[in-house]
Amino acid sequence: HTNSRNLLEAINNSGAEPDKLVLHNVTKSDSGKYICIIGNDHVQKEFSATLVVIEEGESLPFEPPCSLHIRREVLVDQAQGCRSAVPVDMHYCMGSCGRSYYVPQLMTSSILKKNGSSGVSVNQTCKCCVGVVDGIRIVELDCPLGNKKRGFYTLLRECQCQMCNISEAQPATTMTKT
Repeated sequence: HTNSRNLLEAINNSGAEPDKLVLHNVTKSDSGKYICIIGNDHVQKEFSATLVVIEEGESLPFEPPCSLHIRREVLVDQAQGCRSAVPVDMHYCMGSCGRSYYVPQLMTSSILKKNGSSGVSVNQTCKCCVGVVDGIRIVELDCPLGNKKRGFYTLLRECQCQMCNISEAQPATTMTKT
């Protein structure tokens, strides 16, 4: 249910997911602990919740920031079943780069003429957690038929947030005359 000022939206799910309460048009000053008291002549219940307001571009408080991780694993060539004799340290990037949005923008023929077909058509703050390559490691693999094979994998030095490449996800646009 949304009130007339479009500040509150309650979503009642009848499934396994918990109910949600979405607040619109809030600011950092609205952050804090809220208490809801429900009662009648016989019983009274009190519920509390903490509201955390996140500004555009900030990470969610429960998401760790983009950072370098290392896991040890045996590498396997899926095509031939060859495996590294010992586990190797695999570096990978994972974590949040802040909240993102991708909003299509109005395009006109004059904008397309000025900017060409690759004119700006979206407003985005999408950032992705990507690795900075430090080098390539070569590993010897043991194959099922007894032969050996060489493989390689990338070694990352660090991870950083970079603008996402949206060229592959360009939405199809259709303009109609109204």
